[in-house]
Amino acid sequence: MSKWKKEEIFIVGKTYPVPEGHTLDTVCTGGITRDGQWIRLWPITYRYLGEDQRYRIYSWIEAKITKSSKDPRHETYSPREDSIRILEEINDWGEKKRIIEPLAVNSFEELIEMNKAEPMAISMGLIEAEYLDFFWEETERDWSREQLEVMSQKTMLSPERKPLEKMPFKLKLRFRCKNNPLCETHSRTIFCWEHNQTFRSWRRNKKYKDEIEVLEAMKESFEGELFNSSRDLYLEMGTLRNHPTTWILGGMFYPPNNTAIQEKLF
Repeated sequence: MSKWKKEEIFIVGKTYPVPEGHTLDTVCTGGITRDGQWIRLWPITYRYLGEDQRYRIYSWIEAKITKSSKDPRHETYSPREDSIRILEEINDWGEKKRIIEPLAVNSFEELIEMNKAEPMAISMGLIEAEYLDFFWEETERDWSREQLEVMSQKTMLSPERKPLEKMPFKLKLRFRCKNNPLCETHSRTIFCWEHNQTFRSWRRNKKYKDEIEVLEAMKESFEGELFNSSRDLYLEMGTLRNHPTTWILGGMFYPPNNTAIQEKLF
């Protein structure tokens, strides 16, 4: 009997790639199955997928998956990369909300308590939040020696390695849980591919004199278009594999206010 099963998954977030014990850098992808369950796809060498396999958030994909033998978190499955197929990209906010919103819990505090009550069983979750601040912290500019060793490894079957830039800043979000009046606010690192990639792309633009100006421009743009009173804000949270009680921000969903949930047709 094959250990692989075919699953259709709605993508809600993917992380910036890192060298992590593999010969190629990998990303972690968060999604929702057709029956409304959280699933984490790891590892995926996203930058080495074929052009027709590089899924975007809010897309339905199909893949053959098996329970990860290297990750005890119960939501984590390993995909067979050659089986990944993009089915459909969803653009309607109401349809996105129909898929995503039912997984929301009342607060980050509740999510933390659920994780404590049953360690490893709950390592992904969704909360509705109020935006407070987008900020950043400077970090190491170079990969560690261990990471450089990983990236220098080659095998006869590995493709030619693509350069991987390290983020010199940790992007951070400060927020308050919308449905918990006792929430004292939280700050979490943004691991989302899209936000980190924005920094890398804008840094190449000569209209910005330095990296701080890029970050300030990002903050102005995010607050003007996404983190404002015209949109709701949902945060997709997940724990780290080697630190199962440490939560990071893996995806964001910001539908316009009062978006009506699209009725399921079939």
